[in-house]
Amino acid sequence: GKYAKDLWIETPSAKMYPRLTDKLVEEGRHHLKMNGREVFKQAVRRFPEVITECLDYNNLKPGDISLFLPHQANIRINNMVKEKLGLNDNQILNNIHKYGNTTSATIPILLTEAYQNNMIHDGDFILMAAFGSGFTWGASLIQW
Repeated sequence: GKYAKDLWIETPSAKMYPRLTDKLVEEGRHHLKMNGREVFKQAVRRFPEVITECLDYNNLKPGDISLFLPHQANIRINNMVKEKLGLNDNQILNNIHKYGNTTSATIPILLTEAYQNNMIHDGDFILMAAFGSGFTWGASLIQW
């Protein structure tokens, strides 16, 4: 998509053979590349959009959410999204200060911690949202 090169790894890729060469490594083309300013800007825009779409589809409002489990890429992004949605501190869980960005494991780790700490109860609506490489984003909702 339009923002793919703002958060991506150029090589190795499935279309390349050999996938990784000494030259590519010397050129540093195997490292993650991120346009931090654009990623931040799009994340604080797209997160609320996809979350609102998810809530609307389920006839819910932000106040109906028991727990919001956002991808743990950046605490500033999560705080801005929380503010834009009008969520309170008890509705959002963050653990980036403990583990950093664990990429695709951030939400499962949050869900496990919430469960182990008795933060989830029968009937709770749990909202999960993430964004990642290639600049993709999405949200899902479960009722416990």
